[in-house]
Amino acid sequence: KAAPPAHMVEDSFKHHYDPSMKKSPFKEKAYTISGTLLPPDAVKIISARMPTSQILKLAKDKGTTITAYLSALMIVSIYKGLVPKRAMSKTIGVNVPVDLRGHFTSETARNFFSVVEVGYNFQSGPADFDTVLASVTNQLRQKTTPEMLALRMNYNMAVQRNIFTGITPLFLKNLVLRAAYHQSETGTTCALSNMGRITMPEPFAGYIHSFHCLLNPTPIHRLKATVTSFREQFIINFTSCIEETKAQRLFLTYLAYHGVDITITCNGEEAETVETL
Repeated sequence: KAAPPAHMVEDSFKHHYDPSMKKSPFKEKAYTISGTLLPPDAVKIISARMPTSQILKLAKDKGTTITAYLSALMIVSIYKGLVPKRAMSKTIGVNVPVDLRGHFTSETARNFFSVVEVGYNFQSGPADFDTVLASVTNQLRQKTTPEMLALRMNYNMAVQRNIFTGITPLFLKNLVLRAAYHQSETGTTCALSNMGRITMPEPFAGYIHSFHCLLNPTPIHRLKATVTSFREQFIINFTSCIEETKAQRLFLTYLAYHGVDITITCNGEEAETVETL
């Protein structure tokens, strides 16, 4: 077979790297979820299936995006379900991956994404969903500009190109990069990744019911969520490493209360169950 075009395999991070922009985008530490830890090899999964049209309508009626809507709902649900009173002064933040192809010229088939952080401190404003949503929507608009995305991208590249990480053995280099990754995680409480609308060519599409994606929870991000959309199947998968599930329940109950038909599948202590809110 012929080799793929050069632009398909280029490292777009290196192509767009600007060494003059190395300022760290990370700020204060966010709230870290506490709870009853599961065994190290266990992950609690709650999968929610709903009609794509219904969830799109909720976001459209609020004049915002799906990512902003669900991120704001994650923040409110964690605040009301998992934050003890002694920790309510801390910001609750969400780590949101962003596909950089839509912001920088690139047709690479290689990995080319960054993340932005959105958050809300409930001591600085009301705890109602609409207020949090307005704040998160504004933050996403500001932080997904090419300038702000470049700041984060260049910081990550600077860490990798640092002379110290370049001359040390691989295992030490991995420790340094892992430390940088954990530092970035402390700025947020959880992660929400919206994979967007997935399309498949015929005839494969006719054999596919839905797509599922799972993110592995970490000691800092103990709750994560992924979102996928395929035709009329909108899937939200929650993964966590703690027993408590009140945040997920509040999240889904809110959607159900606002007219979304939700079917839940859990990897509960007994057999796998399916129920409808």
